[in-house]
Amino acid sequence: MPRLNSESCDRSHTRVTDPHGIPAPDSRCIQILDVEDIEGFNAKLEAPPLFGQGDAFEILPMLTFERATPRTIPNLGRLRKELTRVVQQGYAMDDQETDLGARCVAAPILDESGTVAAAISVSGPITRISRDRIQAYALATKKAAKTISAQLGHSY
Repeated sequence: MPRLNSESCDRSHTRVTDPHGIPAPDSRCIQILDVEDIEGFNAKLEAPPLFGQGDAFEILPMLTFERATPRTIPNLGRLRKELTRVVQQGYAMDDQETDLGARCVAAPILDESGTVAAAISVSGPITRISRDRIQAYALATKKAAKTISAQLGHSY
């Protein structure tokens, strides 16, 4: 079992999402201090639908863009480009978009049908999650997500 926190020296988190990959409003952000803390975790992660049936991209035009930092994604066009990149590389990164001086790398956790059920992330200060180490964090995070996904019945 991968040990995401020991590999990253930072904290990792999961968040339950709705069927469209949107964080469920009533879900808890679960801090996992060690991926082995979830040994035997085989419960189905469920969240109530946030928008009903349909494609997640249908909700994008409803979003408003408020900048938390100068690095926050400012508009729908840039968000679409970022989402395309995320899908291609298999992980997402918050590069000081929420808090200056903080960086986060996240990967999706898939259920047995391949639907995003949750996400796991590693976050920390940019001094530890430096640009030259992002790929290592991404690899460790994706590895942990793959392990959890397998426990939820997803096969690769």
